[in-house]
Amino acid sequence: SEFAFGEDRRSCRARVGRLFGSEYNPDFASNAELAVRAAFFVVVVGLPFLTPRDGLPTLDYYMRAGVYTHNVVIFFIYNLYKTTGETLMNVVCGFRGTLLAVVNAWLLYLIFPGGVTESSPGYVFWAGVIDGIAFVLVMLGLNWQTSTVIFAVSTFVYFWMAFLEPGEDNFDCPFTLGFGFLGNTGINSLITVGVGGFLCMMVTFVPYPRWSQHEAKFTGKELVHHLPLLWRTMAEYFCEESPNPFHGDQIYRSLDRLSKMTTTMSSYIHNSWYECFGRESWHLVRRTLMALEKVLNESYDRIFSVYSTAAAEEWSAQHADIVRRLKPSLMATVHEIEVLLHVCFQSAFDGMLSEVEEIAMKKVCASVRKCEAEFTKAFQEAREDLLDHRCEHRRNRQCMEDLLAEHVFALHFSSFVRTTVGFAEDLIAQRHDPSHFPEVTEVPTLSSLWDPAVVADPAHLSWCIRGAAAIFAGFAIGFNGYSELFRPYDASIP
Repeated sequence: SEFAFGEDRRSCRARVGRLFGSEYNPDFASNAELAVRAAFFVVVVGLPFLTPRDGLPTLDYYMRAGVYTHNVVIFFIYNLYKTTGETLMNVVCGFRGTLLAVVNAWLLYLIFPGGVTESSPGYVFWAGVIDGIAFVLVMLGLNWQTSTVIFAVSTFVYFWMAFLEPGEDNFDCPFTLGFGFLGNTGINSLITVGVGGFLCMMVTFVPYPRWSQHEAKFTGKELVHHLPLLWRTMAEYFCEESPNPFHGDQIYRSLDRLSKMTTTMSSYIHNSWYECFGRESWHLVRRTLMALEKVLNESYDRIFSVYSTAAAEEWSAQHADIVRRLKPSLMATVHEIEVLLHVCFQSAFDGMLSEVEEIAMKKVCASVRKCEAEFTKAFQEAREDLLDHRCEHRRNRQCMEDLLAEHVFALHFSSFVRTTVGFAEDLIAQRHDPSHFPEVTEVPTLSSLWDPAVVADPAHLSWCIRGAAAIFAGFAIGFNGYSELFRPYDASIP
């Protein structure tokens, strides 16, 4: 539960969370709260389309001008997500897609004013066809964000159809004679998605902000809380004389759930870039959390390796003797590493160590190193005793093979301990040098568009071909019409 980690029960977040049962199921409470927020705002946004006209003259004026349309609701539904950072990213990408569609249409109308008319040359029509095909293929083929592709293509097909349909289009380019701010189709489209994006942001801010960074911290808290517990369960499983299927299944299920949480935490950290707004302190927290996420991710990978080896190998007859000698130092190390992880997270929570936290962390690090040294010594002594005993009956190599699971466990556990201690030492160094942790690697916006790993991927190419075929087929049907079902020049199908 979120309240187990010191959340102020009197805060707005805590009160709303209790209302939706976050003490029992935090994930359900978060999703239910977002659903209620979204439903409320959708009703508010949609009321102008349901109420009689002339009730609000100003709003009616903008609705008749094409500024406030049902596309506001569509944009709102498509781009709202769980956190402020994710929603802002979707809004920016959706607006970018609409802007690309508008700019491309403006360029098309700049070259061929008025589009296709009864008296225009034939090459105007074919120029429009080629431009539309190229635009759709570029949007589908390159590595755009999903929201960008959706709103670029869905917006452009209407402009494309209007260009190819003979008649007045009301789509004048800026800096031309007939251009007007209100009433221009391109400007109206941009204002519409801007209003929809603003309402999306309001949902994530009212009654309190749903920061991605807060979700990253909360996810990190859970991971830090469960990591030593999972190592403890793994140690108890390993210290039994024979494998316990119940404990093995418990470890497997916990690993599956927590490995997904590490991926979620990384996503929250990257999306929180949109929430920083240039604040150095927030970027510092992001860098610390990303370093913590790498430690957690590596640690869970190590547990999975140990579990896989222990489950696949048959435990030798010497297993019980070795684990009996290892268990005291092993459990003591697990306890100390649990304390160290919680101290580390409290630092990652605010991005900077205090003097008191530094002193406490140094003491815990020393204690962890002592326990880990005792564990290593106990393992080496147990192994040497066993080798001395077995060398008369079996070769050393065969004996080492009998202890494969024990070696894998000791190696990964010691590596986990040293990785955690190294992270604690990095936090101490971060206090004296704020640039010690590397900056979070952001995905490059421009160069990633033609990333060969994505663009040349067979699955992406297949999706691009199938999507383009569906769009062009729908556009062709809408252009020609079909009986009385679809009138000609109808762009609503694609």
